[in-house]
Amino acid sequence: MIDKHVTNLSLSKKLKAAGVKQESEFYWVKNDLDKWSIISFVELKNYYKDECYPAYLSSELGEMLPAIDFVGTQKNNDLEWEAIYIYTSEDEDSEDENTVYLREADKTEANSRAKMLIHLLDSNLIKAEGLK
Repeated sequence: MIDKHVTNLSLSKKLKAAGVKQESEFYWVKNDLDKWSIISFVELKNYYKDECYPAYLSSELGEMLPAIDFVGTQKNNDLEWEAIYIYTSEDEDSEDENTVYLREADKTEANSRAKMLIHLLDSNLIKAEGLK
């Protein structure tokens, strides 16, 4: 079941809208029954590129993200993944520095990484053009 190892459709759409590169081993496409399904890169040639969304693997997102801590915890028989990004922010009104912790969690590793990437892009902490 590849869907547990790639970003869900909603996050894949957000990553595309945010300008993240559109290269992955897997893609979300609408099949003949007008349902969304995941296909491999090899099968993509049969679909229109503007009607598909990369279904990123967690390893693909890991290459794009800056250094983050990543923790998997067991909660009520469910595994939850949490991406944690720590950075230092300078206060504009003083010379003080603040340590900032950003956290994004989800039931899959790929989705928690996607949420963190979206958070960093939306906060202008990183730029889509600079991603690997």
